[in-house]
Amino acid sequence: MAAAGSVAVAGMIAQGLPWAQVLQTFAAYQLAAATRAIEALLGWSATSTSTIDPRAFAGVTSLGYAISEPLIATIDRYVPAPAEAIPAPWWDDASPFLANVARVVEGEIKDAARSAAGAAITVDEHWGGYVRMLVPPSCKRCVVLAGRVYRWNSGFSRHPPTCDCIHVPVAQQREFEADGFIADPMELFEAGQIRDLTAAEYAAIDDGADIVEVINANSGMFTADMFGRRLKATRYGTTKRSAWRKANPSRPIRLRPETIYDIVDREYDGDRNEARRLLGVYGYIKGDARAPERTASESDLPDPNRGFGLPPDNRDKDASRAYWQRRASALEGGAFVGADLIREPQEVRFVERMIERGHSLDWLPANPRRGKTNDFVWNDFGIEVELKTNKPRYRTIAHAIRSDVPPKRNFILDLEEVSLTDTLRWQLEKYNLRNPESRIERLWVLSENGRALTEIRLRNDE
Repeated sequence: MAAAGSVAVAGMIAQGLPWAQVLQTFAAYQLAAATRAIEALLGWSATSTSTIDPRAFAGVTSLGYAISEPLIATIDRYVPAPAEAIPAPWWDDASPFLANVARVVEGEIKDAARSAAGAAITVDEHWGGYVRMLVPPSCKRCVVLAGRVYRWNSGFSRHPPTCDCIHVPVAQQREFEADGFIADPMELFEAGQIRDLTAAEYAAIDDGADIVEVINANSGMFTADMFGRRLKATRYGTTKRSAWRKANPSRPIRLRPETIYDIVDREYDGDRNEARRLLGVYGYIKGDARAPERTASESDLPDPNRGFGLPPDNRDKDASRAYWQRRASALEGGAFVGADLIREPQEVRFVERMIERGHSLDWLPANPRRGKTNDFVWNDFGIEVELKTNKPRYRTIAHAIRSDVPPKRNFILDLEEVSLTDTLRWQLEKYNLRNPESRIERLWVLSENGRALTEIRLRNDE
């Protein structure tokens, strides 16, 4: 009905027919749609007649204006309307605005039917409310609103002019469920019946994200300039009472799926596991509001003490020194040279993790003549590198690096069991911009007990 009316009215405007005839035809389709909606409700009801007059919904918009208003406003955007009484037509070529006019007409005809149905539900005491029912394929906004029972006096939320959802009267929720009208958004997704998902939204849902969270992230969408990048974010689910904010009080923004997949493509070579991890971090995967650990079975994780047993109490200095010397000596071999030069527990653990990752290191002796010396030669790159084992706070890390520059230019941070967060990575990327007098050449971060090694893309210009 609505589609036929939009074609008819748009065709009359294209032909330049009299304005009164156009409006009369428009109102006739509204009347027919409202009448049909009321008759459909009577089929659900125990009564055979309705006190609602469908003529009340013809000739006016859903906001109560004359139906000429949206038509004039739409055309006026392309061909300014004269100030005096509207002649018909006042345009020479209708093609620039005809498609928009058709959409407006279709939306208003649908609204006439919905308004009539809402009124009929209100006056019939049998109905406690209504359920919003989809007419697939549907848009993502309608999908998350559908399938719920609304009170009889709740307004029908719609977006002009393409929404084609309808009221279905219902006395109780279980009655509607028994009739099989409840729509599962995931079933629609799997059937390809959601027509306007973005590529990133589709990928996020396919990777296990909650479909309602992904779609509702369109609400409150904004862009932010942070860490030298323009990021898409959302304010949805970020109030102080929300579960995500309580789990992430220090995260400045909640990223949208588009930004998450952009980060994964650029920083992690499209690693799908990393995409799932970040979707969990930003609250799209339910039950994962905080940053999850990377998935791995217990058998996949190395023994943190490498078969040497638990370290002795640090207060027993002799036993502790002997223990770490034994672990260091076990590292000496083809992939590592300089076991007798490392003394600190964090250095031993770092070398163990790097060797397990397949890297080759030569530890450097202290050389008073050279002043400050780097900790080791990274044979994979043929460069000298300084190890830092600070807490994962940018200010602390930046201070530690600045204190060694110059002469040191290449650094690796060992965060041990801690994960590298997006915020810390972005802050590290801007280190050279924030410290122009203490610039460095390369920077890596070893994290998650050696399971992740990330080279930071240092920015040298805005």
